[in-house]
Amino acid sequence: MGTQTIQEGSQASSGGDIVTLTELYAELGLSSPTANEVTVCTQAITKAEGAIKAFLKYDPVMRSRTEFYPQQDVTRNSRQAIWESTSTEAYQRRRSEAATDELQLQHLPIRGNPALQVYVDYDARSGARSGAFSASTLKTEGEDYWPNYDGADTDGYSICRDGILRSIGSWPTIAGAVKVVYTAGYSSNEFRGGDANVDASPIWDATMAEAFRRAKKAFTQAKKSWGWAAGPLIGERAGDYSYSISAQQARELMGMSLSISEESQWLLQNFVNYGYAFSGG
Repeated sequence: MGTQTIQEGSQASSGGDIVTLTELYAELGLSSPTANEVTVCTQAITKAEGAIKAFLKYDPVMRSRTEFYPQQDVTRNSRQAIWESTSTEAYQRRRSEAATDELQLQHLPIRGNPALQVYVDYDARSGARSGAFSASTLKTEGEDYWPNYDGADTDGYSICRDGILRSIGSWPTIAGAVKVVYTAGYSSNEFRGGDANVDASPIWDATMAEAFRRAKKAFTQAKKSWGWAAGPLIGERAGDYSYSISAQQARELMGMSLSISEESQWLLQNFVNYGYAFSGG
């Protein structure tokens, strides 16, 4: 993983963050794509990756993230109080303001390298207040909190596939009181099944399938303009040239919605961040 940790969002080959144009050309059998075909394939990848991210509830590409939690204020009136302390001060808070031991992050998986930065500031207002999340509010991993690590990549760095941060004390329930700077997602190598410990190839497979379907749909619609057909050819005549393709398969391609196929959903089911979707952040 090494130095690529933060840079995985930029592809060496043009195309998307998960699937490249070269890979889609090969899947479609395009050896020398025209300008129109390049445009169609680029748009197909963009739309496919957008649909995949929407289904997963997060962006699976490895990037550095800065986020504020919780997203909703779930504070409830309560007379119960607890004492919390640092090395220099002690303070009392309503139990309802610090009532959860788990913090669900949006992007998966959390990577142990580089190290997370977690700040807790009850009056930070999602960083909008002057002086919010100062150095004194920085928490220590392993002492104040720890990611729910469940494995390591082949470089030996820990990963947390469920995106949960656990707290020795408890996390605030006041919206925007926690700032987390972390790296999450999968590398290009992991998308292509190149890491024995972290296999994200089903995400690549689903993205390719969705890009392929969208490209073929566009080519079917554009057949009369620049001569590319989707679906099996079932009739052709010389002379005054004419052609026909499978009407059933063409209708299926033309009728595709923005959602992903059942096969793609099956491939992605183990990667969806259901915890974030149901927790509301």
